[in-house]
This record gives sequence, C-alpha cells and structure tokens, in this order.
Amino acid sequence: MATIKDIARQANVSTTTVSRVLNNYPDVSDKTRKKIIRIIQENNYRPNTVARSLSTSKSNTIGIFFTDHFNTGLHHPFFREVIYGMEKSLGEKGYDIVYFTNRHWGENFSYLDKCQDRHVDGVAMMGVLRNDPNLNKLLASKIPAVFVDIDIIGKNASYVISDNISGAKKAINYLYQLGHRKIGMLAGFSTTKTSQERFLGYQQALKELNLIYNSEWIFDGNYSEEGGYQAMREMLNLKELPTGFFLSE
Repeated sequence: MATIKDIARQANVSTTTVSRVLNNYPDVSDKTRKKIIRIIQENNYRPNTVARSLSTSKSNTIGIFFTDHFNTGLHHPFFREVIYGMEKSLGEKGYDIVYFTNRHWGENFSYLDKCQDRHVDGVAMMGVLRNDPNLNKLLASKIPAVFVDIDIIGKNASYVISDNISGAKKAINYLYQLGHRKIGMLAGFSTTKTSQERFLGYQQALKELNLIYNSEWIFDGNYSEEGGYQAMREMLNLKELPTGFFLSE
C-alpha cells in the first residue's frame, strides 16, 4: 500500500506539499496539484485519518446529540429530517458523523467528555433541555456547538431555529383561504419555546382574520403519535367541531 512518502517521491515533491494538497490548501500551483492528485488516484492512496487527525488536530467528524424523549430514535418526525440534511451537507464537505443518543446515558454522563473522547470537531445539539446542567461545561469549552430549535448561545455556540410564529400564521392563513373559519390546534408541550411560539402565532392569526378563538379546540398532543391520537379522540367528542386543524407537532 502506497504511503505519503511514495506519493511525494513519484511526484518529485516534498511530503509537506502532498499533505497540503490532501488538506486542500490553496498555496500549491494548479500544475503540481493536478500531478499529485493523478498519482494519488493511480496508486489508490488513502490517507491515514488517525495520523492526519493527530497532526492537524482535526478528525473531520461532527457529533450529533439527540435527546430522544419518546424513544422514537431516527423515526422522530422532525429530527429525522434534520439529521438527513446534516448527513448530506456534512458528507459533501468531507465530514463524518458520530451519533450520540440518550438511551444509555448514565448519571455521570457529560456532553463535553463524549466530545473529547471521540475527538469531534464540532457538535450539533437536538432535543436538549435549556436547563440541562450538563451543558455548562460544553458551552465553556472550545468545541463549536450548534443548537437546533433552541436559542442557546455561548462562547463557541450558536443556534438554528424555526420561525415558529410566522410558520403558524402561514398555516392558519392557508386554512382560511380554503374556506375554514373554525380552526383548532393540536399543540406539543406547552412548556417548550417552540410550542409557545406556535400557539402565539395561531392566536395572532385568528385575531388578524377576525376568527373565533375557542379554548375547547386546543389540544396537547405531547409531540407523540399516541398523544395526537388521544387528543383527536377527545376532539371528536366535542359538541361543536372545528372544520380545520393546525397540527403544530
């Protein structure tokens, strides 16, 4: 199996130049770069990722923490799509994913320790609770973190969040355009920021459209199939039914 020294010798360049091509540094001429890439392909050379991570302090892996409150795993209706998008985008950038789930987290679990043990270059956080005391060490560390659908920031942390209010209003306006004037809502956890904002958008849209707000048409589905099923069974027992329903889960 060819080594980086073999590639350098055949290309008549230094191993440093080969390394710079492998790491996509710009300060190598196009002619030399093409020559090295051709020799790499001819030799079917695969760099030692462990050795590379030791020399560059990068592992080209991103950790994903998914706190699965309902034990749905990758069947979760929202985070499944988010993870798929991450896999696609990160793969195109040459990154692999280390997936952490909360199924086997013990009392001594630490987000930071997990990240350091697996040498991830960064981490995405999904489904975590804002008041989780375990987050403090991670937020104080040098590891970049991105939170999904929860607005937590830190020294090296930021977030990506849905425009829940605007999205809810668009949903209500869509139902209105279809002719519905009695619109109910199936919400998630009333204690979560996303549910609160979607409920606020729902209320604002009803007010702007001069529609009736009926508290009996609001149900909590707990972000689960079973919860949604039970909520709809309760709704069907109402004397007066809404003609349209906004599902915010």
